[in-house]
Amino acid sequence: MADAKPGLFTQLQAVFNRLTTSQKIVLGVVAALTLGGIWLVSTIAGAIRYGVLYSNLPMEDSGAIVEKLKEQKVPYQVTAGGGVIKVPEDRIGEVRISLAAQGLPQGGGVGFEIFDKSSLSTTDFVQNINYVRALEGELSRSIAQIREVAFAKVHLTLPKKSVFLEEQQPAKASVILKLRPGSSLAPSAVPAIMHLCAQSVEGLVPDNIAVIDVSGRLLSRPRGAVDSFDQNASEQMSYQKKMEESYAREVIDLLEPIIGTGKVRADVRLNLDFNKVETKEERVDPEGIAKVSEQSETTSSTGAGGSGGTPGVASNVASAGGGVATSGGGSGGAKAKSEKSVVNYEVSKTITHQIRPVGQIQSLSAAVVVDHAVETSEKDGKLVRTVRPRRPEELDKLRKLVQAALGFKADRGDRVEIENISFDTAPETEGEFYAKKQKSEDLIKTLIRYGVYLVAALLLFFLVIRPALRRVGEMFHGKVALGPSYEIPKIESEKLAQLQNMKDDAEIEKELLEQYKVPKEAKKMTIIKERVKEFAQSNPDGTASLVRSYLMEGGGGGAK
Repeated sequence: MADAKPGLFTQLQAVFNRLTTSQKIVLGVVAALTLGGIWLVSTIAGAIRYGVLYSNLPMEDSGAIVEKLKEQKVPYQVTAGGGVIKVPEDRIGEVRISLAAQGLPQGGGVGFEIFDKSSLSTTDFVQNINYVRALEGELSRSIAQIREVAFAKVHLTLPKKSVFLEEQQPAKASVILKLRPGSSLAPSAVPAIMHLCAQSVEGLVPDNIAVIDVSGRLLSRPRGAVDSFDQNASEQMSYQKKMEESYAREVIDLLEPIIGTGKVRADVRLNLDFNKVETKEERVDPEGIAKVSEQSETTSSTGAGGSGGTPGVASNVASAGGGVATSGGGSGGAKAKSEKSVVNYEVSKTITHQIRPVGQIQSLSAAVVVDHAVETSEKDGKLVRTVRPRRPEELDKLRKLVQAALGFKADRGDRVEIENISFDTAPETEGEFYAKKQKSEDLIKTLIRYGVYLVAALLLFFLVIRPALRRVGEMFHGKVALGPSYEIPKIESEKLAQLQNMKDDAEIEKELLEQYKVPKEAKKMTIIKERVKEFAQSNPDGTASLVRSYLMEGGGGGAK
């Protein structure tokens, strides 16, 4: 087997030397294209696809994250001026978990982790500064958690405490917000941010907090600077809008099960009374007299015994006979009795104290639009849908339902209008159309890119690699003897070998005819004998095996 390699190399070299210059050039170009195609396919297949790890990062966080990625030997890309960091898509989750365990990203500021590396040599002044920095960082991170906020920065002014109350200065704060593209803060978000800061810092009140955005717009104003009328008007408009949306939603929820989902639109307008009215009424009924109280008092008395008579001088002056004159009567005492009754009456009256709630409905108007009706029928074994306008009686039924749902009152001027108009059945809006179009274009580009790779690989295989392999196979087709026990493929192809044998036979026949005068009919037998002789001399073992096989198959049968 050791002699096969040098023999094969020699045969290859012989074949290469026998090639013409053009064939050598073609072979070299084919080899170069094959190697280049293999390198191109391997490069494209092995290319790393990057995904966004973090975006909208401050420079401090970007630098810290890049250092950690270098330590972990994670490939990365930095774009958008350092605000976006990309890593391989298959490692995004792993890298985020690893960085979160190390406190990254910090959100543009340091938090209370600054005290994790405290030193005994740190002065009180440095500790106070670090405390303020930690408060600012923690507040910035908390505010940045709001969905509409992309970045937040908080500045605090904490005055020194004074022993005199009148000299104590209040704490102050300012907040800078960077909103996400296309986002806006809700009206309640700014007061919420102010109260968050006030409750997190000792001595800080919402009036001493200023909130602005990166465009320089003041989003908050002190309470003293807010016009109470504007504030009340804003609250009233917000309340009215919520009431109108609630009524419109009720109408839609009522009609959609009847008409169909998405086939009804409703708009409600309310006229609300925001005046605060307090009424106190006292009514007196002159005909309604009621006994309030009654008091009775009875007095009785009895006098002492003595001469009776008519009181006066005559009864008290002695008579001529030496006695007291009497008016006659008995000798009993005097009796006296008196009764007193007091009854109090009052006229009936009613006192009413009424406070009318704010925001009462003075009148309402509703506009409802419904789509055409769809009727389903069967025709020729197929389901057919027919669109038709709604009948007046159908609209009247719907109007009554809406009036009942809204609490319709004709005496206060309420109006409810229902119209049947065909809806635009376009399945998508302009924005959705362009979004789908962009998504389709991205998909097509991806398919084209991989399709080009596939076509290039197929062309490379069928036009370059396969013909080259076929050419080399034709060159190496056949076998050549290298020894008594084994053979290797010949260099000539089968066709070339046949042509060469025919050429050799013709030359031998010519030589025998010209030099040795051998008859033409004896040429073939002579040539066969010479070939057999040469084969027996060069391969005695094979000759013996062949003769033995012949005797066993044919000759042996004749001997028997």
